[in-house]
Amino acid sequence: MKKRMVTLVFLVAFVFVISACTGTTTDTETTQTPTTTSEQTTTTQTTTMSGEPTTTKDASDETSIAYVHAHADEGDTVTITGYVYATFASGFFVTDGSGYMGVYDDSFAIEKGQEITLTGEYSSYYTLYQVSDVTSHDILGSDYAVFVDKTDIGDVDALLDIDSSDKMVHGKTYTVRGTLKRVTTQGDWSEYTNTYLFAPDDPDTPIAQIYYDSNPEALDLVNEYLDTTVTIDLIYYTDHGDTIYMLFDGTEENIQLALEPAEMAQYYADQLSIDLFYEDSDVVELPDMTGESTVEWEITNNDRVATLDGHTLSFSTVNTDEIVTLEATITYPVEDADPIVITKTFEISVSNELSGIDDLIAYYDDAEGLTGAQLFDQLRIILQETLDAVTYGEARYMLDETDADPDIEGNLILVYTGDSIDSTWDYGGTWNREHVWPQSAMPASASNDTANMASDLHGLKPADPGENSSR
Repeated sequence: MKKRMVTLVFLVAFVFVISACTGTTTDTETTQTPTTTSEQTTTTQTTTMSGEPTTTKDASDETSIAYVHAHADEGDTVTITGYVYATFASGFFVTDGSGYMGVYDDSFAIEKGQEITLTGEYSSYYTLYQVSDVTSHDILGSDYAVFVDKTDIGDVDALLDIDSSDKMVHGKTYTVRGTLKRVTTQGDWSEYTNTYLFAPDDPDTPIAQIYYDSNPEALDLVNEYLDTTVTIDLIYYTDHGDTIYMLFDGTEENIQLALEPAEMAQYYADQLSIDLFYEDSDVVELPDMTGESTVEWEITNNDRVATLDGHTLSFSTVNTDEIVTLEATITYPVEDADPIVITKTFEISVSNELSGIDDLIAYYDDAEGLTGAQLFDQLRIILQETLDAVTYGEARYMLDETDADPDIEGNLILVYTGDSIDSTWDYGGTWNREHVWPQSAMPASASNDTANMASDLHGLKPADPGENSSR
């Protein structure tokens, strides 16, 4: 059986590839306080759109990051120069080829791909040694494509074997395999909910937390894979004592399902969803793919009401509500083996297109004759009693209707860019879900299996993944 896993590689050299390049936040019990000394910070910015970077530094160079780690003491004032390869809500990481350095300061704007020189205090956060309280910084160039090497260590519990007293492992990128789960813990003052990685064969012991200060967009992406086993590229942040903090600042390319073929087949089958309520005037295009699985459809009950032509479903006129049963045959291809076939049944309701008018009038019976505050309160009660909420996962198959392009059938319109693209959901490759109100400002987190304010269709828009991540 073939596993969907990243090929095992061990790389030690830093690689810089240059071109004109062009990550829900919840607090945890122990936090750092970002510096807010922008009025004391001096800044000079000279933007270079392209060009070769300065030569990467050797560890023996007294201006290198490796030399600083080897010789600086906490509290020393240090100056470093390097390329930004990762960001998080309160800072960023740079590399100069000799090592990595975290910078904890959100008093100035920074982007990946910039070359920066900065001066600040050499400090620590648990086992992470970093620069904080930046007093001056110069942006020397921008738009560099900076790629750092990744080390594949297999299952996530291998992180426990890394020597966290080694300053040089912090900021290093590791590819690990594990199961993502949300965990609620009790702090000194309140409960905290964060996303953790568990070893695939031990669902009860969390190994590492996806650092809560990762960029909100990156956390949103990670949380789309909750309760599944993935391979994921993570940056070693710090050994917090109770758990290891791992930073995620990647895209869809940096997180992939890592399941056995039978598990993959079931996962894609679970993702298959269709609307269950139709009017007899509707003509419906049923999905022909779910992930990497093909889908074929059959009417198994009430074919006098429904007709299926390939994947196109239409209905005859009905006088009363009718129930039609559809069976989906989902086929997952397996390399060098027979495909895995799963069937899934959907019962859909078909009503006359005009029958809803009477239902709508009856829906507001309890508000008849009311005005002002009484009307407002009664409407709120009606909504609370009749709300049919959808989960965050189900929303993936509804935004193609809420944001459909009226001029191009089968397309939707992206927020921010206004582009019209194919509306087919391909697991975040072409478009993903954007919250118009930040999840970090909500008292709820999005989960594909949960219906709450984070899954409210009024607050979700389709967005280009790159544009979403770069905001």
